[in-house]
Amino acid sequence: MTGKYLKVKYDLVAAIDIGTSLSGYAYSTTSTFSKNPLNITSDQCWNKFSLGKDETERKTPSCILLDKEQNFVSFGYDAQHRFAQLQFKKEEGNYAFFQHFKMCLYEQKIPLHDLMIEDVFGIVKVSAEKIFMYTIKAITDALMEQIRNSGQYTTILKENIRWVITVPAIWDDRNKLFIRQCAILAGLQPDLILIALEPEAASIFCNYLKIQRPENITDGFIQPTAGTKYIVVDLGGGTTDITVHEKLENGMLKELSKSSGKGIGGTTVDNAFIEMIQDKLTGPIFKSLKKENPVVYLDLRRDLEEAKKSVTNEELDVFEIPINYSAINSLSKSQFESSISNQIKDRIVDENLQIDFATVKDLFKPTTDNVLLTVEEALQFEGANEVSMILLVGGFANCEIIERAIRNHFITRRVIVPVDASTAVLQGAVLYGHKPEVICNRITKYTYGVGAQIPFEKHIHDPSRKFVQDKKILRGKVFDIIVARDQSVPRGTYLSRSYCITPKGNKHRSCIYVSDKSRPDYIDEANCRKIGTLEVTLPNTRDKKRIIDVNYLFGGTSLRILAYDRESGHEFESNVVID
Repeated sequence: MTGKYLKVKYDLVAAIDIGTSLSGYAYSTTSTFSKNPLNITSDQCWNKFSLGKDETERKTPSCILLDKEQNFVSFGYDAQHRFAQLQFKKEEGNYAFFQHFKMCLYEQKIPLHDLMIEDVFGIVKVSAEKIFMYTIKAITDALMEQIRNSGQYTTILKENIRWVITVPAIWDDRNKLFIRQCAILAGLQPDLILIALEPEAASIFCNYLKIQRPENITDGFIQPTAGTKYIVVDLGGGTTDITVHEKLENGMLKELSKSSGKGIGGTTVDNAFIEMIQDKLTGPIFKSLKKENPVVYLDLRRDLEEAKKSVTNEELDVFEIPINYSAINSLSKSQFESSISNQIKDRIVDENLQIDFATVKDLFKPTTDNVLLTVEEALQFEGANEVSMILLVGGFANCEIIERAIRNHFITRRVIVPVDASTAVLQGAVLYGHKPEVICNRITKYTYGVGAQIPFEKHIHDPSRKFVQDKKILRGKVFDIIVARDQSVPRGTYLSRSYCITPKGNKHRSCIYVSDKSRPDYIDEANCRKIGTLEVTLPNTRDKKRIIDVNYLFGGTSLRILAYDRESGHEFESNVVID
């Protein structure tokens, strides 16, 4: 069945993008969207303390500084700057600095509310819930401050804003429910929160480009026309996310294959650079640097990240990497009574380490090969030969090496890197917030169901599953399928289950499970996992049984559940408590 989403009113749409390396926001009002959808504010006033500047930036580093009581101190460039000052004053022991924490949620086996994240030195542990809550609040506070300072939208409050939070397509419902819960803890209104899949948002953005902003079209960019089938590859810091779309006659987008991807991206190349430097400096010096001079260590990591971006396909003899030779050499002499020049065979010129260029290019190869394999796997579906275009977006899409590798590997398909590739997700998320129905259907990634117990049939069912309750012979831990995987589901599709609440109770609870199998039998099978517990609380309980209809809404970016109380006629969104 197809139903309607609950309607909410808002005056402005704001998108929040928490990246592995960088985070940011963008926004536009409903009136602006109706006149010019691409009139989106994405320039942000993040102070670049670490670079000695004070200028407008589109994103800020995904890092956060807390005090010893785990209270919020600062975020982004400000956090970097303050931590450097604390280290200079020898006061860093009273604080904890966190970065690159986004992908800590991915493929976690433990309950997410128990997940702890370590600071950069592995000393302090703070709950993931607190880290993400503080991050979302820091970004929303910065956005609200910019709105107030602009003088244009002084009457707009948080309660007048639809908030769109972008997440990787490879995240499961448990991750999405967790980030939604963190947003609520950060003060956002539940019915004004939308989750957007990052490659989907980029796809939406690319479908607006040609008509609205022809000056942004380079290298023969062709806006997808009706009937065009294309793949979007979002190359980010921690993930490679993929979605495959067909543009329909009405301008809507239809998903052709379930979203996919892997936990690889720009940071996997960063790690390769770090490992190379660690080998050259020898392990003890590198570990000592991290402990004795954390600011130099963090600066080194940032320098390596920046150096990575400057690697091109141009053939060079050597490649220079800034390493703050003076500080590292001073540490080596004091701790190990030896200059690092005695250990490093490469030349050091003006604080820069000169490395054979071929060696540097080889650092990209494992990540590049993995990306190519991930795209190949995403194109293993019926009808994939009709996919004519590959759109590369995300911060890592601007890497010449990865772009050329994809062009050379997929020579029969047109490969395009749109202008604003690095902010395509952020701007597309704003567009999605204004018009979420633009993605008219999606492919289910998993089989969804609830745990159930049903009458036992002697000649059919496994005897080990039999048990007796209230003189009834039942079969337990049954996976009651709501919708199977790999199904094309229109947006707004709801599938119902009816439950009876006893006279003395006012709550209903059901455990929700997903499976990688199309037809799982039991909830304790190897490929099944619990994503959360549905809780329905009924108001005005009467001393009699009551029937509630629970509508599981599919076709969106994440599972939503609406409950209907037959007696009162009241419909409300139900709460899912994540595991």
